[in-house]
Amino acid sequence: MPFSGWLVVKDGSVNGADSAFTFKGIYRKEVNKVTGDIHVKLYNTTAEQSVLGPKELDLKVGGDFAPNGFTLTGTLMGSPGGPIEMVGYWLDEVA
Repeated sequence: MPFSGWLVVKDGSVNGADSAFTFKGIYRKEVNKVTGDIHVKLYNTTAEQSVLGPKELDLKVGGDFAPNGFTLTGTLMGSPGGPIEMVGYWLDEVA
């Protein structure tokens, strides 16, 4: 099931949200690869049941970084769920 949200990615930090969760963390970029650690927290308790499971968890991500966006695979730490895939597109310099 696809979800959409937004992220502000700048100077090694990641901050964002979707309709149910906030995302806060760090990333490391090396040439065209990126890795990161993101804390995910439920803020909207009236949202649909989360596919992530817990109301709060940590996500380890890694993948490809390009001038127009990124493709990442994430591992949910402490959750029995499988990996998740994320695709992002650069919209603008906002921060």
